[in-house]
Amino acid sequence: TELRARTRGGKGKIAIAVGQRCVAAGPEITQLAEYLHAPILTRLDAKGSCNEKHPLVWGVLGVHGKPGLEDSALIIESAELILSFGVHDCTILLCTLDGLQKRPMIQFELDAVCATFNAKYHSLHTVIGDPSEAITAIMQILHELEEAPE
Repeated sequence: TELRARTRGGKGKIAIAVGQRCVAAGPEITQLAEYLHAPILTRLDAKGSCNEKHPLVWGVLGVHGKPGLEDSALIIESAELILSFGVHDCTILLCTLDGLQKRPMIQFELDAVCATFNAKYHSLHTVIGDPSEAITAIMQILHELEEAPE
């Protein structure tokens, strides 16, 4: 429901972040980004997981706790929801400079142990398992909701 609410009429802005643990799901993440019209930022360890020539792929998120390029920083700052796929540390995605969480997150991780890496932040939902399968299920639900009368 959060995805549907935030994408209805283009009113909400979603940003997608990809980390090393979900590099294999790059094509599916790109497909989801296309559906949501959401920019993709990658951690340095996930660089190349999504086709970098795709117009929604904006490059590396940053290193040493700071957004990389000015465009990356603007994407993060304007986001109303972060979809985090296997990102080890979501601090620069979610928090203000004083460390307070400003943006909500939906977190995707391969296993429950990995979900603890960002346990200090509130997650609207945490999806555990194969991110490719999760994206396929989410896309199916979004298509069904799109076709359903309001």
